Amino acid sequence: RRVRDLSYINMNVESLSIKELKEILTKRGVDFSDCFEKSDLQQKVRNTEHLQKTTSVTKSKTTFGGLTCYTVSTSPTPEIVVILCHGYGANAKDIEPLAEIMLKELSGHKVLFVFPDGNLSLGGSSYAWWHLDINSLLTRFMTGRVQELFTEIPKGLDQAREKLIKLIEDLKAHTKLPFSKFVVGGFSQVNLIMIITCLLYTSD
Repeated sequence: RRVRDLSYINMNVESLSIKELKEILTKRGVDFSDCFEKSDLQQKVRNTEHLQKTTSVTKSKTTFGGLTCYTVSTSPTPEIVVILCHGYGANAKDIEPLAEIMLKELSGHKVLFVFPDGNLSLGGSSYAWWHLDINSLLTRFMTGRVQELFTEIPKGLDQAREKLIKLIEDLKAHTKLPFSKFVVGGFSQVNLIMIITCLLYTSD
């Protein structure tokens, strides 16, 4: 069981095991040889919370692969790159808070999170990766022609995939990391692109 990180969440000390309490105190450089009961360890964890090391996070807006990207980084020399893409009609800022959530599990790692805006503007702050013909989709559902969607390549998908490949190439050059150190994912329509990109991407 991994010790949860106090840098990002308000931990319920009572829920921690003796092993976890000791590991927290060890990380803080605190001697606990005078603690004989679990309650003693709990109190010492509470009293030394100010010694908890925090992870410095840097946020920025930049461009990779011709796409506007919002980044969240814990180090100028990352060991892992996480690319997450929003779904149809959303934008990168909508999912940027996911970085903080994931950092709870990646504490201590040097991570660069990249959240790109889609390559197709829908107006305002809404973006997509290719155009969805909603009326056509509804017509197919209503007329029992859903099966056609399984053999049809959406117009604009190839262009979007090329953009994401360029994004990956730029990030590889920027971080000097191989693709094996990348984690990619997304929501809605971009899942299809990510699966195809990962299956076809061979350069490292």
